[in-house]
Amino acid sequence: MVPGKYAGARRQAWGTPNWSAPQEEEAPVLNDGELGALLERVRCYVFQRRIRLKETFQEFDHLRTGRCTVEQFVRAVSQMSPVVTDHEVRALANHFTEDGPHVQQPQVVNYARFIRAVDEVFAIPELEKTPRLQVPKPGASVQTVFRPGIVDDETRVQQVLRRMALLTRTRGIDFKSCFQDCERSHATSLVTPRYSGKVSIAQFLQHFPFDKDFGEGDMKLLLRRYAVDSGTVHYLMLDHDIIEILQDMAARQGAMIARPPQTARPSSGRRALSVSSPSQAATDTSGELTARPSSGRRALSVSSHSHAVADPGEELMSKLRALVFERRLLLNGNFHDFDKLRKGVCTINQVSTVFTVLRIALSDTEMDLLADMFGDGIGGFCYRDFISAVTEAPLSSARLGVTEPPVMSSPSSRRQQLTLQSLARLEEVELRIAKRIRLLALPLRSTFQDFDRTSSGRVTRNQFKRVMDMMQCNLTDAQLELLLEVYCDPDSEGTGSSTSRFAYLKFCNSILGQDLFPGADCGQPCTTRTGRPPKYFNRSGQVMPLRCGNLLPRPPTR
Repeated sequence: MVPGKYAGARRQAWGTPNWSAPQEEEAPVLNDGELGALLERVRCYVFQRRIRLKETFQEFDHLRTGRCTVEQFVRAVSQMSPVVTDHEVRALANHFTEDGPHVQQPQVVNYARFIRAVDEVFAIPELEKTPRLQVPKPGASVQTVFRPGIVDDETRVQQVLRRMALLTRTRGIDFKSCFQDCERSHATSLVTPRYSGKVSIAQFLQHFPFDKDFGEGDMKLLLRRYAVDSGTVHYLMLDHDIIEILQDMAARQGAMIARPPQTARPSSGRRALSVSSPSQAATDTSGELTARPSSGRRALSVSSHSHAVADPGEELMSKLRALVFERRLLLNGNFHDFDKLRKGVCTINQVSTVFTVLRIALSDTEMDLLADMFGDGIGGFCYRDFISAVTEAPLSSARLGVTEPPVMSSPSSRRQQLTLQSLARLEEVELRIAKRIRLLALPLRSTFQDFDRTSSGRVTRNQFKRVMDMMQCNLTDAQLELLLEVYCDPDSEGTGSSTSRFAYLKFCNSILGQDLFPGADCGQPCTTRTGRPPKYFNRSGQVMPLRCGNLLPRPPTR
């Protein structure tokens, strides 16, 4: 007998081994309630991941008998559903074990019955026997709503949640964004499904933003309350509870700490005014008084002589409106790069990045003023309200306090204002550029678009001169200034100022639409390379007849 054949063999004190066979462990037995709960957990896990069990079991059943051994059953179920322990898997194997004349040892576990029991979450089997049965939707029997765990000290849990809500509001932390990288990463654990709002316990403890503010006992309470049966933590439900506590606190204090409704914020970004003198506010009932804004916005005071002081928020919005109107800036696309879910909210740092891309320079005080006007109270910035306030119809100069930019004229109207000599020189320059672009097939429009990062259809004067140098058009300074005079949109300082921008789209349309040979017959097609009508074949490939010349045959030379 080979030593070590039995796992339970014990070696006695004098070295003689005891070859007594080990006692087999009795398979656990589950009642109907425990078995139903266990199968429900397996169905929930399989339905969320759309796992098919049949292919895994058929790797152990080459003869397709529908049975396998206990160890093969344990291995297959543990591989597909890690939420089940080894003790529970063996209890399932014991439940689906069969005995009869057609059962051959050791394939005694009927995995086909187990698969039918689990696949009921997708569809009801053997519907042909009951054609009038009302079939539920797939996954209707699966519990999809999260139920918080039961804890002993519920009062302590509420205190921890309230303290987390205060820390979140005070520090401006977006709680759920601390864990979203864990569930959306390509390297995330297979136990944690992607985009499910759940992370593992280790990931929750690693990315918890208030680890220094709470003790080990408080963390255990949170894990026990928001833990899922699969060994994960539902951080999204924790974030929902924090938001509800913030809203309750705001309702009690009479302030909207959460995102304010659309009617609470003026569409133009203007703030309410209050009276500076408390005594006057108490005694003066003839004038209309407005309370301090509830979302934390600063209110400006009015003097006792009812003389309104200039609102810095209104001045800032007027400045931004003038910039957007002058440059024709598109704001939605830049903000959408940071808001993939289109919630209409981003961070104030992302707003600074958008302003940097659009070349809008604002000071720190102005950025704080914007965050105060359009912030949601929990660290976010409502960019949709900001865009609506900036892109609304510009007010009159008396209300804005600034000079309105003049109405822009088109290049065609500026052409009509040129003299005959200047118009002839302009047509000559455009024809020269068009011939070079067309004959060499140069990418004129895409070259301008490389300098236009905001897709506004305009570039600076220096960028236009740089493009002309890249195309090697060899234009003089007078010719460049003539083109700039016609195609530059005027600003508040005029067309010739250094801040006016060149409308390259209209310039490209004019250049690419030029007739290279205006004196030629329009009915005859011209080639791109030579610009002359074809000699032998037309566009359809047919031979062209001889138009002129001697039609007589050549005389013999010999």
